[in-house]
Amino acid sequence: MLGSIYPRRLGRYPPINPICVATISSPIAKPGTGAGHAPQRPATKPPAAAQSGSSTIGTSANANLPANAQALVHQRMALVEALIGDRNAVVPHLAKAAEILGQQAAAGANHSAFSAVCYATLGDAAQAQANADAFMKAAPNNNFGHTLQALAAITAKNYDAAAQHLQAAPPNDLLAYELNAEIAKQQGRSDDAKAAKAAVLKRAVKADGGPGVDVIKLVARFRAEKL
Repeated sequence: MLGSIYPRRLGRYPPINPICVATISSPIAKPGTGAGHAPQRPATKPPAAAQSGSSTIGTSANANLPANAQALVHQRMALVEALIGDRNAVVPHLAKAAEILGQQAAAGANHSAFSAVCYATLGDAAQAQANADAFMKAAPNNNFGHTLQALAAITAKNYDAAAQHLQAAPPNDLLAYELNAEIAKQQGRSDDAKAAKAAVLKRAVKADGGPGVDVIKLVARFRAEKL
């Protein structure tokens, strides 16, 4: 189900999550043809324009790329903007990605995962939860859904629910490990939180079995640095 969005050359490695990508700076081309060139950073819009779905946000994607690759540019840009850029640009990028993908794919696991992480980074607990739920509906057998559920719960400051979901999260998921550190800090277990933070910061953000960056590991590092 997720294979149409994954780069095929990474398909032989079992993914922890569906938004592990080959690079964070350039779109993925059709399998077997290599990566496309990196897009220019699009001009950001003020909040009013952000809600209008302005078509200018789409000029950054190479129209010659497959639709999934065009959408991936906007999904990754949304996450970059949420982490270190213009927070007002996050929603337009996600909206443009959904427009490119179409209704069915936009409701799928890949876009839902990107959206859940982006909205959690923005502090929007309701949207983070809605997209975590959409992920679990689209990929009920993917345990990364529990990581997204925990992320949404922590965004809503529901640490008990987060802890329950993390028990079912993938054991080698760096974001799940970092979220456990956040819970430890909230519970006053400062030594555990500090040890977990140090462990996360020592881990590489390289994709498992691939040459590029796993954006979920990158998110884990950004969150750990704030602990």
